[in-house]
Amino acid sequence: ALADEIPTWQELEKRLPSKSKQSSTNTGPSAAATTRLFGRSDEPVVTLYRDSAAWCPYCQKVWIALEEKQIPYQVVRIDMRCYGKGKPSEFLKLQPNGNLPCAVFRDVQTNKETVVRESNDIIDGLEALATVLSSSPAAAAAAATSKTPTLRPSNQEDRIRNLCDNGRESLERRLYTRWMWWLTGVRRPDEYKELFLEHWQEMEDALGEQSSGPYFLGKELSVVDIRFIPFVERQLASLTYFKGADYLRDAKRYPNIVKWLEAMESRPSYQATKSDYYCHSRALPPQLAADCVSEAGACEDMQASVDSCPVGDGTIDWTEPGWQWYDFSNAAKEAATKLIEGNEKIVAFSARGAGIA
Repeated sequence: ALADEIPTWQELEKRLPSKSKQSSTNTGPSAAATTRLFGRSDEPVVTLYRDSAAWCPYCQKVWIALEEKQIPYQVVRIDMRCYGKGKPSEFLKLQPNGNLPCAVFRDVQTNKETVVRESNDIIDGLEALATVLSSSPAAAAAAATSKTPTLRPSNQEDRIRNLCDNGRESLERRLYTRWMWWLTGVRRPDEYKELFLEHWQEMEDALGEQSSGPYFLGKELSVVDIRFIPFVERQLASLTYFKGADYLRDAKRYPNIVKWLEAMESRPSYQATKSDYYCHSRALPPQLAADCVSEAGACEDMQASVDSCPVGDGTIDWTEPGWQWYDFSNAAKEAATKLIEGNEKIVAFSARGAGIA
């Protein structure tokens, strides 16, 4: 019988060469890591509460900042509401509204803990914390390896404010709003498209204002890049899939944006947190995916390409941009390993579609 020939999950686990490490203290950044110390401390000084599937863009920018500033941290995974589970009572004591991310900062001298409940506040708090950590010789030596000396250069505060730190008036939030209009709007689709492209061009122009490039403030990564990248990543994916807008990454049309994306994609902190077009388009949280509007006649070819990419059946000659650094020869093995190691949660999550608790 066929059932007799199919190995059990336990048998498959035995075939794995080694169990992937869930606590990564000295290796590179990883979505599987629960602890990162960077040689700066014997224990974490920040506890980051982030979504369990590593999808949340607000968690992503905090995660990138922690890696760039090399702040010793540990991760506690919390399900987003759309995953179908409630929030643990212990977490709700820290974050009564249940929002993610949330962070607990530990004072290295007094061990006093401070809860920070909003992503941008967490990122700003990491700057001050990094300064304190660098006061010891060992920590200072480790900090010297960081490629990000400061996220908020004091001589760039006005530019930072205009780009990402002025609420709804900042370019980053205006771009986000126009993205949502175009992605989900049905009343005036042409107008929504035009408004988004105007803001996309504004981002192109802003990146071009710094001759030293490729980042928003010049040659060094800053808080601006960290705040922009999670949402630009999702804008590229969803608008390519639902609107056929793969031209948003056309180097001839938007050279500064492409240079910026390539610079971000060269950084290990972003490589570890980056997702793909398929996940951002086909596995969106229910509250967003149900409202996405496909543009008839413009997106069918791109949807077929994105849908076929994870399968790799050879029927469509298309490669998702932004993964030049990834070793695709190991992709199938990586996927199989993750499926085998996470089989219980994956099966339980998949069974929701059949109405099984």
